[in-house]
Amino acid sequence: MTEADATQTARGKLLAVVTAACLIAITWLVYSPGLRGPFVGDDVINILDNPAVAISDLSVDSLLTALGSNSSGPSGRPLPGLSFGLSYWFAGEAFVPVHFKKANLALHMLNGLLVYLVAFGCLRLAARSQELPSRACAVVVSAAWLLHPLQLTTVLYAVQRINGMAATGVLLGLVLLIRARLAMRAQPHAWGPRVRLLVALGAGGLLGLLSKENAIAILAFAAAIEMLIRSSTTPRRKLLHWSWLGDRNAPPDVRIARRFYTFAIVAAIVGFLVIAGLRYDFWAEVYSTREFTMNERVMTQLRALWWYLGQIGAPRVSSLGLYHDDWLTSTSWLNPWTTTLAAGAWLAALVAAATVSRLTVWFRFAVVWYLGGMALESTIVPLEMVFEHRTYLPSLGPILALCAVTAPLLRPPLLRVSAVVMLATFAATTAVRAQTWGDALILFESNIRHHPRSAASQSTYAVLLRQSGAPLGQVYEHYTLASAANPNTMDSRMAQLLIVAALQLAQAKGQSVAPMTNAAGVTLLAVSAPALTRQRDHLIGEVTTIVNQRALSKGSVATLANLANCTVAGDLACVSLVPKLEHWLWGVSRSQRMTTEDRQLVLWAGARALVAQGYFESAQQLMRENVARNPSDALAAARLKSVEDAIRERATDKQGHSDEASVSFEESLSVEKAGSHKSTREHD
Repeated sequence: MTEADATQTARGKLLAVVTAACLIAITWLVYSPGLRGPFVGDDVINILDNPAVAISDLSVDSLLTALGSNSSGPSGRPLPGLSFGLSYWFAGEAFVPVHFKKANLALHMLNGLLVYLVAFGCLRLAARSQELPSRACAVVVSAAWLLHPLQLTTVLYAVQRINGMAATGVLLGLVLLIRARLAMRAQPHAWGPRVRLLVALGAGGLLGLLSKENAIAILAFAAAIEMLIRSSTTPRRKLLHWSWLGDRNAPPDVRIARRFYTFAIVAAIVGFLVIAGLRYDFWAEVYSTREFTMNERVMTQLRALWWYLGQIGAPRVSSLGLYHDDWLTSTSWLNPWTTTLAAGAWLAALVAAATVSRLTVWFRFAVVWYLGGMALESTIVPLEMVFEHRTYLPSLGPILALCAVTAPLLRPPLLRVSAVVMLATFAATTAVRAQTWGDALILFESNIRHHPRSAASQSTYAVLLRQSGAPLGQVYEHYTLASAANPNTMDSRMAQLLIVAALQLAQAKGQSVAPMTNAAGVTLLAVSAPALTRQRDHLIGEVTTIVNQRALSKGSVATLANLANCTVAGDLACVSLVPKLEHWLWGVSRSQRMTTEDRQLVLWAGARALVAQGYFESAQQLMRENVARNPSDALAAARLKSVEDAIRERATDKQGHSDEASVSFEESLSVEKAGSHKSTREHD
């Protein structure tokens, strides 16, 4: 190497370090306004209410406890569980959101550096000459990926560290895989690079799978990368031509890699089908609690995939948000008609990628990378319809392909201006979103402004308003909007019912009750005794309909369990609903649209509430029916024994009821449902 070459290499390394430092600094500045935001949504059940996360030391026993703190997914996702425990310990044994979110941001920045290595490696593999491709495209891709608004929920939604950690494992595996693939191309007959390829794919996939199941997409990503190599080493031909496995003109390393990836992908598909078969009963049970069927979910995902892709290319703050439960479900191919259009467009894209030889290889790469990365969470698995964090790694394919295709077509000045404008737009949009995530009220105020038909957003905003001391009329208004947005939601209706019950209790005590008006002064609920009785009966009827006829979601389960728990605590508003709670528990016992686990949870909480209020016979009969339904379940039997023991103890008490608690009017109103944060528990 000449002195000039050495100097140029040194300058290149220095520029790379400076560029990486600038990217990290910009990313930190963009996200920093949201770091002090609260825990939201599934953070509550996975972190705040998870005692296994709250480790008091770094002993082996404590670390093992944290490793097993998450029950989601087949693997239990041990690595994120351990990381949550460490975040808790390093925060001074406290649940401090900023500590959890800083760790997420650091992980995101690490992933951004790995994205640069993957992008540059892909450009090298696709290059037709031996010269190194420009690093500028890889830098722009990494920056766009780091600053893209769609990535925000993986960073500022604490529990989505599971998504970020899975991506870290996959990206590490792909970096090593690309290095092994380059070595295979240089030494096509050597065994060393082949072994390194296998180890890279296996280690990266395993590391990712210990965080989240979507890491299996590493196989699709590897196949997409292999398509770049095929284009650069063999003549143009149909992508899915039978020569994929048997082209004698292809170099040895290409033939070996194709066969290996084909075997791995086929094995993964077979494994998925086996798991789906083994978990069929569980999935069917979960679908029974959803508001859509498997067919409806698949049809809806065809539209959602295009929506995600549109947001990757042109993100709009008004379309984004924490919750997307207002997403329109496709109930048939023509309802809405865009379902058929979306299906036809995806079919055309796949056919074009498979058969049109003149299309750039980057189009094929983007199609396989994106659809392969979204396949697990956007097909038949019974998850909620739409979440932005699902695009975390799949978005990389289209971004890289766009840069690789447009860079050679634009003149350098125009290219630089386009890149700066794009990155500035992404950074500004993400910064605006991060600002809203820094405060819970602002976050959900933004959510309901952009998604007024989101029952989860309206209901959570009502809870936050109540906690902030807002007038009760404003709280009631947003519960009403939540109930109107979704006829199947119980949590907002129960919250309304508890407010009405508390108002009736206040009137019974001779207290004056102010009219229920919203911020505009419009009366939402008349507070006369007849009006309150009518509203109470109406809400009870709606809850009864949901219990008896609708799917009982996790939110409904949490609502009923919380009603039972606040009854045990002696809250007078909850106690006043005990006769109705007894009726609802019998509906739960016979419901065919909830999981066995959820049914047992509600019946256990409900039986304790009934015992506390002297409904001994109903409590005992409910638990006996539960045991008869699950004769081999030791926990159900233990719970029955616990209820019978409690009944015997209570029977010796002449009162036969729990000691009446003295609860103020304000305390009665403060009771909120456990599912106020809309914990989906969808293992997503």
